Amino acid sequence: KDDDRFGISGRIVLSDGRGLAGVPMTLAGPDGDSTVTNRSGDYYFLAKKGTYTVSAGADVCAEPMVDECLNSRQVEVGGSKTVNFRPRGEGLVEGHVLGPDSKPKANATVRLVGKDGTTVVTDGQGYYAARVPKGKYVLTASATDPPVKAGDPPTKTDYCADNSGEATTDCHY
Repeated sequence: KDDDRFGISGRIVLSDGRGLAGVPMTLAGPDGDSTVTNRSGDYYFLAKKGTYTVSAGADVCAEPMVDECLNSRQVEVGGSKTVNFRPRGEGLVEGHVLGPDSKPKANATVRLVGKDGTTVVTDGQGYYAARVPKGKYVLTASATDPPVKAGDPPTKTDYCADNSGEATTDCHY
C-alpha cells in the first residue's frame, strides 16, 4: 500500500543546470532499492518510514556539502525527502570546428564521448562549448554539406576536463 510510503528524490546537475543521465543510485535501508538517473539527471525512490542512505555511483557530492564531499547522504524518512548531488569537479571543453576550406563550420555536431559525455552544436562562428564532469573524453565533430576539415586522426581528439574548469589534451587519468 503506497499510503505509508514516501518519496525520496533528487537530481545530479552540473553548474550550468544540465542533469547527468544514467548515474546508478542506491537506497540502502529497510525498503532498499536501486535505479539510475533519467535524461534530466533526476531519480526517485518510494520507501517506508525509516532511516536510509542515498548513494550515487559517480564522483559526485551530496548537497549541501558539510565538511567534505560525500557521494551519499543519510535521511530519516517520515515524509518526502530530497537529496541533490553535484559533480566533485567539472570543466569546460570549448573550441572551433573548421570546414574543409579552413573556415569556421556552423551547425557542426560535436560529441564528447565519455562516462558523462554530451553533444553540442557549433554556433555561426564554428564555436562550441560543453561543461562536463571531471574525466576523460574523446571529442568528435561531424557535419554535412560540406563536411568538417579532416585532421590527423580525422576529427578525433582526447580531452580531459578537470577541477580548473579548463580542458586539456594532457590527460593524467
